[in-house]
Amino acid sequence: MQIGDLVRVRYIESDEWHAIPAVVVDEYHTWEKIVRVFHLGRRNSFQAGNVQLINRNWESPRKAKRNEK
Repeated sequence: MQIGDLVRVRYIESDEWHAIPAVVVDEYHTWEKIVRVFHLGRRNSFQAGNVQLINRNWESPRKAKRNEK
């Protein structure tokens, strides 16, 4: 997951996925296993297993530079 990705979250593994999406606000590293998102007006941290990618509708700057060549 990357900054700006749209994700769905759940607060406890036994809960259903929350209907209101969230946005990833800090770069996610797999070794951390924590995703920081902006959800319901607050910046929250979730275990990676409780976050699911919905949409990545932007192109990273690195890929854009490669495509220009």
